[in-house]
Amino acid sequence: MTFLERLQDSFAQLADIVPALGGALIILFAGYLMAKLVEKVPTASCASCA
Repeated sequence: MTFLERLQDSFAQLADIVPALGGALIILFAGYLMAKLVEKVPTASCASCA
């Protein structure tokens, strides 16, 4: 296996991983946004109590 073949194989493997990594980052970001939303809900309802 030559250097160029190894390099092409590495890029092919990287191209297989990138979509899964992108999906994982989107899910992580959505979870972060949900956590921020949940964090604000009790504060907003408790502010009317005081």
